[in-house]
Amino acid sequence: MIRSSRALLRVARSDAGAPLPEIPELSTLHHGRFRVTFRRGQMTLVAGRSGAWKSGLMLFMAKRWGLPTLYISADMEADTALTREAAYVTHESAETIAHNIKHGGESYYAEQVDDSQVHWSFDPNPSLDSIEMELAAFVELYDAFPAVIIIDNLMDCVWEGGDNEYAGMKELLLEFKRLARETQAAVFVLHHMSESEQRKDAERNEPAPRSQILGKVSQTANRILSVALDDTAYMIAVVKQRNAPDDKHAKEFLRFRADPGRNLLFPWSARYDRDPSEDSGE
Repeated sequence: MIRSSRALLRVARSDAGAPLPEIPELSTLHHGRFRVTFRRGQMTLVAGRSGAWKSGLMLFMAKRWGLPTLYISADMEADTALTREAAYVTHESAETIAHNIKHGGESYYAEQVDDSQVHWSFDPNPSLDSIEMELAAFVELYDAFPAVIIIDNLMDCVWEGGDNEYAGMKELLLEFKRLARETQAAVFVLHHMSESEQRKDAERNEPAPRSQILGKVSQTANRILSVALDDTAYMIAVVKQRNAPDDKHAKEFLRFRADPGRNLLFPWSARYDRDPSEDSGE
């Protein structure tokens, strides 16, 4: 138990609630109707169907923030993750980079990502204990918690408290919420939408409503983004947000231009009568 006055002073002296830098390419997300501000000490759920470029979005955001980041990559293998990161930096396609690495170009790309603030863990089935061990290693190295923690994704995490998969996911999210508060990191958890409930009236692949989150685990997060990728059109719907507007039905969503091959994202208004790699991703 703690008195309100002491709690307020403790919060004021910590990073609790400190906003992450705005990302220029996501200006309409920050300043449009939904006024999204990602903050330290809060947990955000990023959900989408398979192929929704959830990992790509989070890596793009982490690179744009340039903050110390722990990326728990259970979904992406090391070669995929690192070629995507190199693609962001060099604006070459991940396919080209993978080819060049196999033919002796690994030193060049290692140099390109040498000053990266993203620190990776590639445990394919991380438990809460193993995630906390990764955090402990981070603190041992830098004497501070990361500003951003990305857990990719919830389905791959192991809950050791029982056999009920959905109950386990809810318990893990409660633990990740605790982790956000204790470390004052902005925690992002990637998750799936139901594949069997896709909108029958949608001609295009669009963000799914909040009701389609797999396991119905929408209670814990401060914010939930529903995302979808349709060719180069990338869509983000804010289906849950505390103390700010949201749209749980995902009928109103924001459009952006994606270049998944180079792990870049652009405003919807970006000129695409030329190669998108000519746009600045820095």
